[in-house]
Amino acid sequence: MFIKRYVINPLLEIKKVEIDQINQLYDFLNSLKDYHQLGLIKDEMSLIQLEKYILSAKKQWTDKNAFLFVIYLDNVICGLIKISIDKTNGRIEYLLKNEDVEIIESVISFLIKVCKSTNLKWLYIVVDKSKAKLAKLLKTIGMYQLNAIELKEINILKDESDLLINNYWAKKV
Repeated sequence: MFIKRYVINPLLEIKKVEIDQINQLYDFLNSLKDYHQLGLIKDEMSLIQLEKYILSAKKQWTDKNAFLFVIYLDNVICGLIKISIDKTNGRIEYLLKNEDVEIIESVISFLIKVCKSTNLKWLYIVVDKSKAKLAKLLKTIGMYQLNAIELKEINILKDESDLLINNYWAKKV
């Protein structure tokens, strides 16, 4: 479904997470205040835990359930992005060192283009309602906010109470 490496522009690329990135990833994650977005818990982070996480991500890649990429800016790790697959829907989750809107815009726009050549029908991202800047950015790259009916129609929404704190932004691919 996805290949191991994509060059987005001369300075920005994403690569499939691999075990040989463990030391760089460990240093990157320890430089952050919080990184629970991708299922990692800061207080429990060790090289052993990170190795288990990477091996699990590689298994998910093989099983085609999720695809975890390391984001590089000028050959330095600046984030992670994951696409979790549920039938024909892909959920984007990401973690960046700095909430750099240019990186977010470039990577998500690129993934939308890549996903057009897959069997995915929808690509979506869950956004905390307090993140108005991100919502505005998603709108500019062609995503739109889904309502409860649309979320149920495309089988994304599991719990309506989630709509109290989050908005769902999607793009048909």
